[in-house]
Formats: sequence, structure tokens, C-alpha cells
Amino acid sequence: MDVKGQGITGVDSQGNNREVAVIGGMEGSADVVSENEIKVRFREAMDLENTSIIIINPDGGVSDPYDDFKYEKPVPLKPMVLEAIPGYESTVMLIWNKSEEDLLNKATKYEIYGRKATESASTFIATTTDAQYLVKGLEPDTEYIFQVRALNQYGAAIDFAEVKVKTLSLQEDYKQREKEQELKDEEKKLIEKGKEEIVGNKIIRTLGTEDIKKQSSQFRL
Repeated sequence: MDVKGQGITGVDSQGNNREVAVIGGMEGSADVVSENEIKVRFREAMDLENTSIIIINPDGGVSDPYDDFKYEKPVPLKPMVLEAIPGYESTVMLIWNKSEEDLLNKATKYEIYGRKATESASTFIATTTDAQYLVKGLEPDTEYIFQVRALNQYGAAIDFAEVKVKTLSLQEDYKQREKEQELKDEEKKLIEKGKEEIVGNKIIRTLGTEDIKKQSSQFRL
């Protein structure tokens, strides 16, 4: 028999102690929260085989089985702090507080969701075990709403941490502006200078405006 504890549960009609033993079940620790509330913690969360709790006091007293209680698995809470920092090239860095390692309900991973502020439904973006994530491929000068949800092996947090942020405009995003200027310069160079490219065994020459001007001047009278 797996005896979890022994003690006394009141007295009989003749005043003798009623000694009992608690056999089987799952052990936990009890904390008195208030006069009307006791919080019991188990070493691990699992589905209970029955719905009765027996309290064994340090003085040997044993309570009757108690079945009117609420059993909750230690799912994590949402991140209490979530920051969004707009970055170059239409990105946003999300940073949040990570769960402490010694928490019973610590988060082990996080899900990131997002949407434009004008939209009603969020889209799943990614899962990460870190406390930060770089969101890429956004539109410039646009408001977004991002949400982060904490998860562990027992389930997901009920609530999401949420933050609103506006991406940088093209004027603010100098890297984006430089990249666009480089593309414009390359396009202008292609139009003016033309280009050569090898396709199979052939060299194909695309004439630019400068080539066309030179050729047309050779035929002037």
C-alpha cells in the first residue's frame, strides 16, 4: 500500500481518537490564503483520477475528503510588458518580459499574431522560445497591432499581450530610401547605357538611349 500519511480525524462517540491513514493519491503542499481559502500546489499538473482533497496538518490532524474545489493546471500568464520598436526596411522589433525559470506556470514558448490596425482579424506570424521577435515585410507608414501569447506544456494563456505601433515612413526609413534610390539609379543606368547578358551561347545586347543617339547621329546628312 502507498501510505501518504497518517493522523487523527476527530474522535468517536466514546472520546477516542479516530486514527486514519491516507492511501494513494497525489501529494501536494497547502498554503492558507485566507480564513476561507486554502491553495494546494502539486509537483506536476495532470488529470485527477478523483475530485477529493484530504489535508494532513503538521499536528497530525486529518480532514475529511473535500470535493468542492477548483482544480487548475498551471498555464502561463500573458507577458506583462510588450514593446514594439519600428525599425528600418519596414520592420518592427517586438520585445516582452520572459517568465522566470522557477515559476510553476512558466512559459516555454510564445506565439506572435498581427494585423493592420484597420483590420479586425489577426494572422499567425510565428512561434519562438525567445522573448523577442523581428517582424519583417510590413508596409511603411502603417499602423499595426501585434499580440503575443504565452504557452507551456499545460496549455496557453487565456489573454494576449497587445501593442500598437506605426512603421516608419519612407522619409524616416533612410535605409529603405537608399535602397529605393539604388534601384532607381540602376534603372536609369539600364535605360541610358543598356546592358549585355549571356543567354546560352549568345551575347544579347540591349541598347540604351545613349547607343541609340550615337547610331542616329552617324546617319545625319
